[in-house]
Amino acid sequence: MLKIAICDDLHAEREHLIPMLREYLDANGIETELVEFDSGKALVQAFAPGEFNLIFLDIYMDGITGVETARKLKAADSGCVIIFTTTSREHGADAFDIEAFHYLVKPIDKDKLFAVLVKWYDMLCEIKTITLKCGRATREVFIRDILYVEVLGRNSSVHTAAETLETQTPLSAIEAMLPSSEFCRPIRYCLVSLRHIKSIGENNIVLDNGKQLTLSRRERDSIKEQLATYRLRRLRRR
Repeated sequence: MLKIAICDDLHAEREHLIPMLREYLDANGIETELVEFDSGKALVQAFAPGEFNLIFLDIYMDGITGVETARKLKAADSGCVIIFTTTSREHGADAFDIEAFHYLVKPIDKDKLFAVLVKWYDMLCEIKTITLKCGRATREVFIRDILYVEVLGRNSSVHTAAETLETQTPLSAIEAMLPSSEFCRPIRYCLVSLRHIKSIGENNIVLDNGKQLTLSRRERDSIKEQLATYRLRRLRRR
């Protein structure tokens, strides 16, 4: 599950932003926890590297400003993704100096917000990884590269276009790490990336690399529906 922080000292502003965020996330099947903060100090205290996938940060706040807060966050984790929100463009240069992902002027327009979220989620999909235990080592694997995962005895076999990784990580644990809106279970012992499905037959799935996987007839209609929903979501994000 993803995690988004909303930091604004005005409750009304958070209440304006959150329903729009939920609308976008729900429409795109993105499971996300939204966490509210009423000050930069509170956000800094709760922050840890990797804690939040996205941070909405108001610039004008009592106490430390949003720009000062952002500098503290970036010092702790240079890769954290920040979207500044403000009633003025005065601090735009400061925001870009901090390498903010974007800058939204209040009152936040829903269409502009959605356009920014599209870019953010596409970026997240490209860089998000899972960690697998492979023998005595661990491996980081890009989620976008995973074609399918299958049970291999007591272990799991993770297939990408470039390689196959054998891992002690159980299939159920791998499934929990993956976004549920992007993977399906055509059969009990296998997980398949919806991104890489080329076609669905009567009793098999064909991937974009030509690989054919077994499809349970009981699951066929459900998998077709999941694939159609996934493709529709991707079209909406373009």
